[in-house]
Amino acid sequence: MAENVYNKDAMNNINSIRDLLNFLKYVKKSDESSKNNDKKYYDILKNFLDSSEENNCRYFVTTTNYTDYVSEIFGTTNTAYLHGKLKWFEDLKTLQVFDCEDDNEYDKLLEIAETQIKSKQTRLIPFIMIPSGVKPLICKKQINEFKKFSDDLDKSDYLVIVGYNLNSEDNHINSIISSWLRENEKHKVIYLNYIGDKSVDSDAKTESIEQYGWLDGIKIVSPYKDNISKIENIAEQFIVININSENCHDIFKNTLTQISQNNCEQEKELCLI
Repeated sequence: MAENVYNKDAMNNINSIRDLLNFLKYVKKSDESSKNNDKKYYDILKNFLDSSEENNCRYFVTTTNYTDYVSEIFGTTNTAYLHGKLKWFEDLKTLQVFDCEDDNEYDKLLEIAETQIKSKQTRLIPFIMIPSGVKPLICKKQINEFKKFSDDLDKSDYLVIVGYNLNSEDNHINSIISSWLRENEKHKVIYLNYIGDKSVDSDAKTESIEQYGWLDGIKIVSPYKDNISKIENIAEQFIVININSENCHDIFKNTLTQISQNNCEQEKELCLI
C-alpha cells in the first residue's frame, strides 16, 4: 500500500517534508508570541517545565505524534517519540532509516531518491507507525525512543496521559505501562479522559477502561470525581478523570500543580500525545 502512495516523487516528497517542518517551526515561534498561554496543553506544560527547577521536579514527555513540534518546545533530551517521526525515511532495500533534517543523511536520501526514480522501484517511504494491529520495532532509532520512554518511566512515580485515547492497537505501549504499574504499588497513572462536550458528571466512556486485559489486577477508580488535591492519598493506581471541552485545560493545569506540590522531590513522567 505504501509503495502505491509513495513511489515516483520521492525527491519532491522529501523536500516537501523539509518545507513542512520549517513551517511548523515558524508556527511554534508564532505561538510563543501569543498572549494566551494558559489555553493550550503545550503552553501549560511548558510553563511547568520552565519552573520545574524551582519546584524541584523533573518532567519527561512522551508522544505518538510525528512532528518535531513537541521537541522544539521541550528539547530532545526529555522527549520520546514512540511512533516515528515525520522527518524519518526508511530505505526498503537496506532497511536503514534516515533523518531528512540531518544534512549528511539528507544528502544520502537524495542519492537514494535519484536511484529510485531511475529504476522506477520504490525504496523510500516515511517511517511512521500508522494505526494498525501490528507495530513491529524494526529500526534502531525507534528502539532508542522506546528505551528512552521506558527509562524515563522507571524514574517516575506518576504518569499523566492527556490528549490520547487508550486502545488495543497500542499494546506495545500498554505493555510498558502495565509492567511499570506492577513494579511498585505507589506508581500511579492519571488518565485525563476526554469526553468532548458531554458533562463530566456522567460516566461516559469510562466503562471501557476495566475491559483492557493489561489492567487486570490493577486497582482502578473510574471516574474520579473528588478534589484533585487529594490525589496522592488515593489507593487506586489507575485514576480516570473525565474532562470536556470546557474544563480540559484547567484540569490539566491543576493536575500538574497538585502533583508537583504533593511530592516535589520526586520526578514526574508526563505522556503528552
